[in-house]
Amino acid sequence: MKNTTRRPLVLILTCCLALVAAIGITRGQLFSIAAHLIRQTVSPELTATAIANPSLPRAGADFVYHPHDTDKTVTLLAVGDIADCKATTIFGKIGDDLLYSAGFGSDMAAKKVGHVRTEKLVRQYPEAPLLVLGDLVYSSGSPAEFHHCYDQSWGRHKARTFPAPGNHEYNSLGALGYFNYWGDKAGPDRRGYYSIRFGNWLVLSLNSEVGVYDGSHQFDWINATLDRAGTDCVLVFYHSPAFSTRHRKNSDGVRPLFKLLEALGVTAVLNGHNHFYERTRPLDGSGKSARDDGMLTFVVGTGGKVRKRDEEPSPISDRMITEENGVLKLDLHNGAFDWQFIAATGHRVLDEGSAACRDRTRFRS
Repeated sequence: MKNTTRRPLVLILTCCLALVAAIGITRGQLFSIAAHLIRQTVSPELTATAIANPSLPRAGADFVYHPHDTDKTVTLLAVGDIADCKATTIFGKIGDDLLYSAGFGSDMAAKKVGHVRTEKLVRQYPEAPLLVLGDLVYSSGSPAEFHHCYDQSWGRHKARTFPAPGNHEYNSLGALGYFNYWGDKAGPDRRGYYSIRFGNWLVLSLNSEVGVYDGSHQFDWINATLDRAGTDCVLVFYHSPAFSTRHRKNSDGVRPLFKLLEALGVTAVLNGHNHFYERTRPLDGSGKSARDDGMLTFVVGTGGKVRKRDEEPSPISDRMITEENGVLKLDLHNGAFDWQFIAATGHRVLDEGSAACRDRTRFRS
């Protein structure tokens, strides 16, 4: 009997080598995409089971929570930069990708205990939707890492989680592992942005890693979505902060996005990327302090990795916490919100406050 699997496998490997030659993808990206394609060829039923989850809502329209009770307080939890696990083979993460491709592989042990601690913390709020702010699994966001690292801890909360992609997700070509793991929850057409409605709040999950410039499809979608939202309070989350104590190489690239959101009257922005907690002063579109009516920014890159205190807070910083894993808790009210940054160790409240929504009637044309 002929081996019907061999020819597709040869074709897959040939295509992957062509990608290396043509566009210079990395070795990690090569093995990630090859592992996924081989797994689809050898064990399509395993891939279908891993991706499909009929309990999850589709993302073609807004996700809706409490649509008939706009006065009800909605509690959310938010954090990014989460799971980091050890390889299970002597060949490192590449070996794990190869095992995954054949339908095998085993759970990866946590490299650090941070994401284990924060996962235990979010269990204390079983009804709260989770906003995860990118860099969900290290180091490349491969299919194997999502299924054998992230899924083994934070995956138990998948049904109530709303994701945004980070730069580490794109260490796999096209953020393959991210989009296949989340399916429709990552937004329609694998675009990586979508909207959610919690009572009278509109929440946008955006993709800061692609298409964040004037004239892009994402910018057009943001303008249209917020125009339809009327005067509702708006919260936005995405991975890379435009303004923070620690300036990163992609900070400048997301500043047009920040400027747009501020101009449209967004109340607050949540980011990850920097491995500490930071709350800025209210900022104008250029990142300068605007105490009267600026936009608040929270950096919550504390889901797993944390940074030692090796730099002083910038002038725009109102509160900065290093060396602490933790989660941001938000209580969304009618016209206002409260926040608490809760440490994973001891569940201590390390920062808290309240703010009114920005008056969006002043920003609508």
